Amino acid sequence: MRAKRIEVETSEYYDFVKSMNFVYIKDVRVPEYWDRENRKLYIVANGIPLIIYKQGDKLIIEVLSKGQFSYQRIENFVLYKLNLDNVEVVQEGWKALEVLGIAAKFELAKGFIPPKLSDPKSPLYTALIRTIFLQMVSVPAALHMTNRFITAFGKRFYVDNKIFYDFPESGAIIRVDDRKIKEQSGTSMLKAKAIKEVAKLHYEGKLDKLINLDDNALLDELQKIKGVGHWTAVVTMMAGLGRWAVQPLDRLSSHLKRVLGVDAPMPLLAQFRHCAGYLSVCTMFLDEALRKRYFKV
Repeated sequence: MRAKRIEVETSEYYDFVKSMNFVYIKDVRVPEYWDRENRKLYIVANGIPLIIYKQGDKLIIEVLSKGQFSYQRIENFVLYKLNLDNVEVVQEGWKALEVLGIAAKFELAKGFIPPKLSDPKSPLYTALIRTIFLQMVSVPAALHMTNRFITAFGKRFYVDNKIFYDFPESGAIIRVDDRKIKEQSGTSMLKAKAIKEVAKLHYEGKLDKLINLDDNALLDELQKIKGVGHWTAVVTMMAGLGRWAVQPLDRLSSHLKRVLGVDAPMPLLAQFRHCAGYLSVCTMFLDEALRKRYFKV
């Protein structure tokens, strides 16, 4: 099959390879598969397989579809998924680091923009489930469980001898026994029940109604879901929806102190609340990079 190409201009603040290497860990084959050797990302957009890679200053999207599709919708999907639909926050984040006088300490993280945990078709549903798998475990363990969940219950199809998966539909998950979710995903019964509850709310149309709430209201509503506490709600909003302002400033301050030995005055941090989550994620990136635990820059 001959792929159709879409070319997208990228920001100077974005390093595609660095961002993918951090999120898609070596030897963990998730349905969103990062081919480290060839530096290509294999992903599914609303049932359409895509191959994404960098060529010069442009991001190339190869669309593997024989049918009709909207070029604009595919481009919007990729920009959303890679978190490039809100690069202004990243730019403000680096300005904040300069004002704080610690930009040099973050040089290793320059260009790092993590892809969202959610898919634009069902943002809260996909983000909540991926974040639930992250509860109380390492990133590699969470990716293994997410991989097992998607490959067990997601739609599978083959293109050019490669297997692609779509995220499991909520209608399919609500018909699955809790114990089967637990066993197939390799997770706990508490997480399996929480995933089932999220699927039920999405299937009933209740999750989609929350997406337009402001940050405080959404944070409150998410914590009303069984199995979703404050941490899960905050990470869902930041890593899943790109709502970086919900990061607690005291936690960001403690991260900076623990990882870099930096004392950042709270009043100064408060000026950059809108990008606090991004600064926190960059700090986490540095923490893992300096420890050389599960990825290499």
